[in-house]
Amino acid sequence: MAERIDRELMRRYDEIAHSVADPVAEVVSGVCTGCGVRLNSMLCAELARDQRILYCEHCGRILYSRRATGI
Repeated sequence: MAERIDRELMRRYDEIAHSVADPVAEVVSGVCTGCGVRLNSMLCAELARDQRILYCEHCGRILYSRRATGI
């Protein structure tokens, strides 16, 4: 599966994984569940559009929203 993932994204994931236990965090009610910091409204709106990979401005984790992904 790693062959199908963008190399830059994989590099960034590995970099984040070296500094925090969970490199990917869900956003719930505008809050990063990785660090507990409320995200700014522009970042939340962009996450809802689900058009590119976004990172928490505080902890650097890769963000996802169940609402945006339909999970």
